[in-house]
Amino acid sequence: MTQRALYLAVYDLSKGQAEVDAMKPWLFNIKARASSSPVILVGTHLDVSDEKQRKACISKITKELLNKRGFPAIRDYHFVNATEESDALAKLRKTIINESLNFKELVVLCHLHHPSLISLLAAGIRPRMLVMELASKGSLDRLLQQDTASLTRTLQHRISLHVADGLRYLHSAMIIYRDLKPHNVLLFTLYPNAAIIAKIADYGIAQYCCRMGIKTSEGTPDPVKEYGCAPWPMVEKLIKKCLKENPQERPTSAQEVTDSRILCLALVHLPAEKESWIVCGTQAGTLLVINTEDGTKRHTLEKMTDAVTCLYCNSFSKQSKQKNFLLVGTADGNLVIFEDKAVKCKGASPLKTLNIGNVSTPLMCLSESVNSSEKNIMWGGCGTKVFSFSNDFTVQKLIETRTNQLFSYAAYSDSNIIAVAVDTALYIAKKNSPVVEVWDKKTEKLCELIDCVHFLKEVTVKINKESKHKMSYSGRVKTLCLQKNTALWIGTGGGHVLLLDLSTRRVIRIINNFCDSVRVMMAAQLGNLKNVMLVLGYKRKATEGIQQQKEIQSCLSVWDINLPHEVQNLEKHIEVRKELAEKMKRTSVE
Repeated sequence: MTQRALYLAVYDLSKGQAEVDAMKPWLFNIKARASSSPVILVGTHLDVSDEKQRKACISKITKELLNKRGFPAIRDYHFVNATEESDALAKLRKTIINESLNFKELVVLCHLHHPSLISLLAAGIRPRMLVMELASKGSLDRLLQQDTASLTRTLQHRISLHVADGLRYLHSAMIIYRDLKPHNVLLFTLYPNAAIIAKIADYGIAQYCCRMGIKTSEGTPDPVKEYGCAPWPMVEKLIKKCLKENPQERPTSAQEVTDSRILCLALVHLPAEKESWIVCGTQAGTLLVINTEDGTKRHTLEKMTDAVTCLYCNSFSKQSKQKNFLLVGTADGNLVIFEDKAVKCKGASPLKTLNIGNVSTPLMCLSESVNSSEKNIMWGGCGTKVFSFSNDFTVQKLIETRTNQLFSYAAYSDSNIIAVAVDTALYIAKKNSPVVEVWDKKTEKLCELIDCVHFLKEVTVKINKESKHKMSYSGRVKTLCLQKNTALWIGTGGGHVLLLDLSTRRVIRIINNFCDSVRVMMAAQLGNLKNVMLVLGYKRKATEGIQQQKEIQSCLSVWDINLPHEVQNLEKHIEVRKELAEKMKRTSVE
């Protein structure tokens, strides 16, 4: 006998009170070996027993078995026919299911103590009840339906964190929850920094998982199958295009196979029109323009002479009478200037094209200084030189970055500059180099090196010679973005994102393996999202077939600009939760 079982005590009604007496030894045995197990009495042969016998049995059960301390907790009793099914069988089945769920939830709650799980305060037999802590803010389901304005991005993250922490704890106890949905997530407060915000409830269909695993059809349905979501939307879209009635509207194979790999992007605001457009530069030299509010509004500008290597839009204030421009850098060293309003027009031509470099010295980066004393000054990198220019596009300063001060990184001194970020100092990244060079603008000299490999090593437990080489390669800097007075964002060729504190030059956070390679990062304002960081990267996906090749897929992600502050707050929040979890481990339900 086991404490986790539900017992059915079956007896023959036609035998009368003697049958009830015959059950007593069995009930005493259950009480002795499995005292907390529930029992359901099932009386059979209802059709052949007379009314007098039934009344005598019920009287004896009520007086001697129910409310008697010497016997186990008898949850319910049912009478069924011996020869055919009746409504009593359905009721019995329902009772067994309810008892199993209640008992299972009781067992789970008694043995698990965690800040993300609803705590059991008491349990009653008559009436049957579980007394649990009250979640004053109701369920997440209710909040999503009635008060979505309260769900700030930070609060969404905290709720997700608490739910994930609870699931991790359940899984560590070999319990599969199987019923995760907003209705079962209870909220205690909407204050993001509170130690307890959300807890998981309702463990009725939770399942203990043995080492061999479990296979079951129970649980919350898969949303893709349940709601008819298209698992392959791009394929569905292509099929619809190919089935167009007019043959001229169907896409050609060349259009679908064309090299559309995105290398860079820029956000163009048009305050007068109250519109924003994302401009994407591709390997093929195409400038793809997409409306941020309506993704179906998309077209291309005049094609460039070579691959688009960088994009930048300088946006002045609404009160300024100066025009805004979209600047385009190409792989053959050209700087192409568009008026910002031109992005709305399909096939728009540029205002001016300047030849700054050549095929050997591509124009790889453009950046505007975040220093308030250098308004309207643009910086760029062409070959190994950094240059600055003003609104009339005349070069004001030219700094040669070839130097013998790189020591162990001297091999990268002659490499082309691929990224520039400007504040009180110049932050420069070169091709295949894992270091960020910090240059003084006044003295035009190198003053510091930021070694990304060094920071990546700190988060790696064991490093052998092979992994050191791989880390040096994956740590090569691809893009830089400055967050004024806060942090320097660094994207690497290995898909890592590093956040560095500008004042101390120490790592705030390293996001490992975000993608296969990070390409571009930029701060932007997207409507209700306000200040965000856009990160463009790519992933390699293996294609099926006899000759397996890796297809490159571009991916765009949106990050909260307050991520550096969020990381620091989150670390404190996690420490508080750990202390709370340790305290709850020492508690028990009697």
